[in-house]
Amino acid sequence: NNAMRVFYAADNYGKRGGSGAQWPVRFSGHDELYLAYDVYFEDDAEFVKGGKLPRLQSTGWKGNPGVPADGTDRWTAGLMWREGGKLVSYVYHADMAGIYGDVRGWDDGAGGQVYFQPGKWHRIEIRVVMNTPGVLDGRMQGWFDGKLAFDSSEFMWRMPGGEGLDIGEFLFETFYGGGNSDWAPSTDQHIYFDNFVVSTKPITH
Repeated sequence: NNAMRVFYAADNYGKRGGSGAQWPVRFSGHDELYLAYDVYFEDDAEFVKGGKLPRLQSTGWKGNPGVPADGTDRWTAGLMWREGGKLVSYVYHADMAGIYGDVRGWDDGAGGQVYFQPGKWHRIEIRVVMNTPGVLDGRMQGWFDGKLAFDSSEFMWRMPGGEGLDIGEFLFETFYGGGNSDWAPSTDQHIYFDNFVVSTKPITH
């Protein structure tokens, strides 16, 4: 009956004002891994414009917002909540369209775009498969409450010269933002997390 509660300060974004949390868990590199955890937004949650959620990424990731990945330096299979609780992937990879991560919505096929519901626990699972350098044969998949809601082979995790990139970190990172006060909640917020699993095999399906 224990869970992790993360605090996000009113009128703050990023990790200002003691908001959010961040730490890496490093492990030996893999070419395929699954990550799952539970998320709970309180009944009075303010989603605002969105915020970051825990993820898998390359070994030794160095955060550099606004600097595209090039397939030899780093990649990240990020996740975010967005307006109204929308769940999206937020990915840095070699074929990025802009200078910030590519955003892709999660869609379960029946109800369309999936959303976090305040006052309800949700289970997220992602699968990342690394690609042959320079070849689009990698994959990112996502399950929302046990149902497939994201499946893409469009991400170029690594290019020639990036053979050493692998899946080597779980990053617990969460905050509101975004890079300006438009992303900040108007009141103190809390999000709960529980039941973290990193596995070489499927977890929820």
